[in-house]
Amino acid sequence: MSGYDDELMKKFAIRHEDNVQAMEGFTFATLALGGIFILFHLSKTAYRGFRRWQGGSPGLALVSSPVRMIRQVSIYSVPLFPSAGHLFVVVTYIALNVVFLFAYMDNNNFGFVTNIASRTGWLALANMIFSVFLALKNTPLAFLTAWSYERLNILHRYSGMFAVLHMIIHACTYSAYFAGQGRPQLLTMQTSIYGIIAGSSFFLLGLSGVVLRPWWYELFYYVHIVFFVLAIVMTGMHQPSIVDGFLIITIITGAMWALDRLIRLARLVFYSVNNHVTLTPLPHGGTRVTLAKAPLGALSGKHCFLWIPAIRSFETHPFTISAMNPLEFVVTAHDGFTKDLHDLAVSQPGVQFGASVEGSYGTFPKPSSFDHVVLIAGGTGASFTFGAAFNALKHLSGRRDTKIMFVWTVRHRSILNWYASHLQTLSQDSRVSVHVFVTKGREPTELSEFSRTDSEKAAPMMSASSSMAGDAEKDVTTVTGLDMDSFSGIPITWKRPDVPGMIRGVVSGATRGQSVLVMGCGPSTLMRQVRNTAAGCIWSDGPTVELHCEEFGW
Repeated sequence: MSGYDDELMKKFAIRHEDNVQAMEGFTFATLALGGIFILFHLSKTAYRGFRRWQGGSPGLALVSSPVRMIRQVSIYSVPLFPSAGHLFVVVTYIALNVVFLFAYMDNNNFGFVTNIASRTGWLALANMIFSVFLALKNTPLAFLTAWSYERLNILHRYSGMFAVLHMIIHACTYSAYFAGQGRPQLLTMQTSIYGIIAGSSFFLLGLSGVVLRPWWYELFYYVHIVFFVLAIVMTGMHQPSIVDGFLIITIITGAMWALDRLIRLARLVFYSVNNHVTLTPLPHGGTRVTLAKAPLGALSGKHCFLWIPAIRSFETHPFTISAMNPLEFVVTAHDGFTKDLHDLAVSQPGVQFGASVEGSYGTFPKPSSFDHVVLIAGGTGASFTFGAAFNALKHLSGRRDTKIMFVWTVRHRSILNWYASHLQTLSQDSRVSVHVFVTKGREPTELSEFSRTDSEKAAPMMSASSSMAGDAEKDVTTVTGLDMDSFSGIPITWKRPDVPGMIRGVVSGATRGQSVLVMGCGPSTLMRQVRNTAAGCIWSDGPTVELHCEEFGW
């Protein structure tokens, strides 16, 4: 800013101080919002442990009643958002952006238009750093809030959207101001050109998320990385002054992203040594992927990023761990990578390919901490629920008091072959009741015989599923023999399950001092049903009800 007189420099200093105050206010308010969820998670964890030790005393019920009312409302699904809780967070975040757009603004010092132009530049930067932080795979929030990066993705998108929105306002208002002042040549200065490139990159970054992401994810991924790196570099060159703080914030943002990438790359290289995958084709476009080496700390039910250079040299893709020893993924073919994966499995079944994996990621409540666990899956969502079930049984070890209800709905009977051995394992455990539903019509006899023969080879002597203790069985829909079939001893019901009735049956059968965990993975319609039913089962004088839903898509 050399060449300006002292009076103008004082005005710039005043506005800079105002912008810093607004930036700090926005940052602290956003962090406080996150702090509320951290405290809520930690207190809920402590309360659950105390309740398990103390039992369902009237005093505890009195204290927990207001919290349960809040949880009940926040869990219900709402249009356009996974839950009312998500809506509350997003609306609050929008409100903070609006409030601090106008807070600490002295329009007597500079005009309103140029003040808005300057302020939106700062808020674009603030939203950018939050957006990057919320997208980190290795995020501390996974431990502090039990929200891993994929559950924070909706907040990542909204903070990114506001970064782009503020950038657009920043560019338009400054352009209008300089043109109105008769100084459009300022827009052709080198630093201004860097800003134009940065702004264009941010705009294309946001546009790719809206247009490319649902249509062609792999192209979106490359576009996202290229324009993000370009935007960060150009932002630093647009405002290269360390004194103003802009460059420091930009460097921190880029460093967070780069460090996260380096950590993931190091893991990928480490686990590529002497590692390989074996691909097995499954009916209806399924592929079983087994790895020779699993990453340290990997748990079934979580997910890893899989790298198979024979299919994609520069891409990793996330898949849920359905089982350990060996590490196993079950993948449905859609398009892109998953289609090429299945085609390779069909053309070269059982052949080993060099591969690597990094992770695992994802968080969910510890099933072994609950008295009753209800697992609901639709289609390939069973990868998560099988993984969660095995995880629970592993940590339960010798405990026999926890009961698990496993509900799986598929379209075609032959899909049951995808997890034949896992069904056998669960059905042989007296703590687990297995309920299988097939929604499409019966398949030809020869296919049924093929499925039964194959499953018996993979899972000989599979026993019938055990029953859930308590009142849960009373609410499971009864069917006639014409509606029944079996998959190596496990009854198959040829209809859609009464998911609300099954969940309510388990909760009704639990005492006030007990706890129930409802976990689900599948299509959005099924998860909405699970979410709303679990929310309706949170009673002030009833058992503790915890909900965890995973939905298809990334």
